[in-house]
Amino acid sequence: MVAFFAQIASGVGWPALMTFVFGFSPLVIFALSFIKKESYWKISKLDISFGLISVTGIILWLITQKGETAILFSIIADAFAGIPTIIKTFYKPETEDALAYFFPILGAGITLLTLNNWSFAYSAFPIYVLIICTILFVLTRFKLGRLLDQS
Repeated sequence: MVAFFAQIASGVGWPALMTFVFGFSPLVIFALSFIKKESYWKISKLDISFGLISVTGIILWLITQKGETAILFSIIADAFAGIPTIIKTFYKPETEDALAYFFPILGAGITLLTLNNWSFAYSAFPIYVLIICTILFVLTRFKLGRLLDQS
């Protein structure tokens, strides 16, 4: 959501919608975790450190008045937070749903195809989403971890 607001502040406009959806979806899941009795989550030291990276981006954004700084730090925080998911998906692809990664790939691809301005503020987050979700989609759909373990 930090990247979305930074994109809006940088004048990105409609292409920021993909970033909004990418950030809003986890918020909905988080909210639903309070409703569903079987849900379990715990904030770890790793989560706190990723949060601090995001907060650093916000602080630097406020100091520098450059939305690109917040976008960069949002990407860094999300990428580091995604590493455990990549590792888990590599070893246990059945714990993920390939379609959950396919649709963001599609959204990022469409967003990139609509860009007239390829500046960092416009293109960095969709490119990041395209890369991270493609990695997770391929690991989930083709079970590459299992294939490599067998060879």
